[in-house]
Amino acid sequence: MMKYISKLFLLLLLPSVFIWSCNSDYSCRQDTEVSLSVNFYQPKRDDAKQKLVMQPLNDTIKIYGLGQDSLLYVGKNISSARLPLKPFDDMTLFVVQKDSLMADTLRFSHTNEEFFLSVECGVVYHHTLTSVFTSFNSIDSVSIINPKVIDNQTQGQVKIYFKAE
Repeated sequence: MMKYISKLFLLLLLPSVFIWSCNSDYSCRQDTEVSLSVNFYQPKRDDAKQKLVMQPLNDTIKIYGLGQDSLLYVGKNISSARLPLKPFDDMTLFVVQKDSLMADTLRFSHTNEEFFLSVECGVVYHHTLTSVFTSFNSIDSVSIINPKVIDNQTQGQVKIYFKAE
């Protein structure tokens, strides 16, 4: 009798384990695209110290991608932005214009690496910045602070400094 009860128990337990182990939620809840975090700075005269100090940008800015059909920011009063890098190319170009000043072209050179997230989410591309160049019209300098672009939470990966007006 005990032998039949244990077999019955296994017959009931085994299907329930398979049912509970199945994932009924097939949606992806992870970021499937990562973007580069850029902070903008402008010089401001500090009368007390009698010199220029850098502070976060407080002017309107326009940003769009070259070779892409995308206007990312238009007339926004921002001090930072998130810029998408091309996953199938090793170079991404953007045009940045502060107020009505002459626009600058930014060229980000980067490597791309596929990273498998899950069956539901597929692949995300991680990037590593190798260099950045600008046309130096209104931008004074650009610094890569963190070259790894692997998520959308990392802030201030690149700092862009505008010239004094």
